[in-house]
Amino acid sequence: MNKNFLKYSGAGNNFIIINNLTSGYRDKKSLVIDLAKNIENADIDGIIFIEESNNADYKMSYYNRDGTDDGLCGNGLRCTAKYISDNINSDLKNISIEALGKLFNAEILSDGLVLVEFPPPVIVNPNMRLIVNFENWFNEINCGYIDVGSPHIVIPISEISKLDKTIQSLDEIEISKLGKYFRYHKDLMPQGVNVNFINLLSAENSIVESRVYERGVEGETLASGTGSLSVAIFSYIKYNLDLPINIKTRSNQLLTVDFSFEIEKVKSMKLVGKAEPI
Repeated sequence: MNKNFLKYSGAGNNFIIINNLTSGYRDKKSLVIDLAKNIENADIDGIIFIEESNNADYKMSYYNRDGTDDGLCGNGLRCTAKYISDNINSDLKNISIEALGKLFNAEILSDGLVLVEFPPPVIVNPNMRLIVNFENWFNEINCGYIDVGSPHIVIPISEISKLDKTIQSLDEIEISKLGKYFRYHKDLMPQGVNVNFINLLSAENSIVESRVYERGVEGETLASGTGSLSVAIFSYIKYNLDLPINIKTRSNQLLTVDFSFEIEKVKSMKLVGKAEPI
């Protein structure tokens, strides 16, 4: 692979990061699709271009595997910050990054951990009801709809058990089937959503297990930054958990989410986890 193309992982969320400060790639979508077709990149969830910014230290242009670029990537921001510190400016530990026209502050912590601050969510609806016609059975399930720059629904395992009583754990979910069903649910179109299935592991220690089906990847990813933010907000409201909240991802790594909650509104979100070259 081109030396300007490096692979980074954010808690199992894998990306190709391209230094576009001097490379001058313009037809980025075509390059993304070509890279995604390469069998060596089957584990890649998205491609990131690092570019100049007039408003921040650097700009992150993020693309899903299918070439779409209409959503925020939380782990992508953390990996971008780590890439910049590793390969462009090792003295820069507090990094401002432009993405989707907004500014995000990142901090390189110890032990490979990277923190990114996020603005308040656009939408928080912890009580969404969806009518599900799944395999000829109609059910109403309760879930959360949260948009932190990328839209997510959050579905507890207990709600999935309504659809199939044999499913009692996240491991038993056929995520390629159920995830795709909810991702394209008629009430969530036309943009569709990312789908998070969750299970409360420890109320005492604020640990929530999560699996996610991501749009644009059109399959399961081992972690999701914006998904973890959404799961944490939903779990804080539904399970009355103490902050910070730890999200156990499919990679078995933890992503830690913290925020303040004032006048029934979420403020000052922070996402912390590992980001490292692979």
